[in-house]
Amino acid sequence: MKIAQALGDFIAKMNSKDLPSEAVEAAKDRILDLFGVALTGYQLGEHKHLLNVVLKDGKPESTVIGEGIKVPCNVATLLNGSMANLFIADGSRAAAGHPSAVVIPPSLAVAERERASGMDLILAVVLGYEAMIRVGSAMLPGCAQRGFHPTSVTGSIGSAAASGKLLKLDAVRMAHAISVAADLGAGFIAGFKAGDYLAELQAARASEAGVLAVFLAQDGFKGYENFFEEAYFRAYADKNSPELVTRDLGKQFAIVNTYVKQHWACGHLLAPIDCTLELLKKHKVKASEVDRVNIHTYSAAFTTEILDPATGKDAGFSAPFIVSLLLLEGAILPTSFTDTKVKDPRVQDLMKKVHTNVDPESDKLYPRKRRVTVEILTRDGKKYSERVEAFKGEPDWPLTRKEIQAKFTSLASPVLGARGAQAVVDYLSKLEEKRSIQDLGALLKRRKR
Repeated sequence: MKIAQALGDFIAKMNSKDLPSEAVEAAKDRILDLFGVALTGYQLGEHKHLLNVVLKDGKPESTVIGEGIKVPCNVATLLNGSMANLFIADGSRAAAGHPSAVVIPPSLAVAERERASGMDLILAVVLGYEAMIRVGSAMLPGCAQRGFHPTSVTGSIGSAAASGKLLKLDAVRMAHAISVAADLGAGFIAGFKAGDYLAELQAARASEAGVLAVFLAQDGFKGYENFFEEAYFRAYADKNSPELVTRDLGKQFAIVNTYVKQHWACGHLLAPIDCTLELLKKHKVKASEVDRVNIHTYSAAFTTEILDPATGKDAGFSAPFIVSLLLLEGAILPTSFTDTKVKDPRVQDLMKKVHTNVDPESDKLYPRKRRVTVEILTRDGKKYSERVEAFKGEPDWPLTRKEIQAKFTSLASPVLGARGAQAVVDYLSKLEEKRSIQDLGALLKRRKR
């Protein structure tokens, strides 16, 4: 059976009763986390350019997060997806992508349009993750090494899988939707280096493309059954493993092995952050005492690395900046990444002392592990070292539900207020019991102060 057919058949036949409890709970946590991420993007105004130019006329079907207005389903997908800041969105080590950013916005929009239940939404999210991560894992690490942005390339597939399930497409139409969606996703890692939120826009467009593919398939539009085998994998990666897409399909669910970020930064820099924080905790090292910092990591980390950032946005991809700021301030916050901090003479001086290199052993372990070692050498000859095999938030070292809720509350409270943020937490804690999610959108509207 062809890949598109196999995925289409699996998704169409999957029933919520077949979901293990850990997949249900993981989906609820990822939805909550994405809402916090999107509300932060709302505060940053990541969607404003789109809001000014996209069509706002049409059926009021789905809610725009933060704004509280209702727009056509595909427009809500695009706008909400554009707010999903990739610095703090969840991710998959197996696929090197951020599934929540491209799967949850269309799932929410289509579920609201279709008056779906909470369990329908959960099932759609789980299946969207499954399709996207399986396809992405078949191209790792070649896709990113060639300069493609895995989230944007595979996100349309995850979006189509989730949206198609909510629209109750049969196996044939689902296969068509997936093959069409695969043809519509696109994006490059270089998008992260743009002056504005181009990487988020790429991902949002992929998310919207998945919705378009599903509506087309619903209307009878046909894709190409051999698309993956004949073109897709060969185009995006020199080395690929298509058999991973269908291996053990339905026996385990990828969403339970995704990670939730604790810190605001590129995923490849989270392990260095954890190492540095642990060194500061153990040894109370002061910035003035540092002579040199060595970061030993895997080569994939350099696909997004910006060693000499010019702006605050660049700084989220810069190991020298992040480690220097940790040494100076002891923490990384969303407010840490500003042009002013990048140009701070103290930061600039410390950055010259931070050196990043590829560790051959770490390279062999990636993507199964993210082995990173940070060494701090002091002026008086002392050497402190810390190694981790994964960052805090990965399946090997997961955040608790309480920690995920705390992250959401800190991100959402400035927009929703403390009570509003708690209302979302309470709602999602019992999402599987909701007969309709029609009232969820209203909880995500900015509260007046």
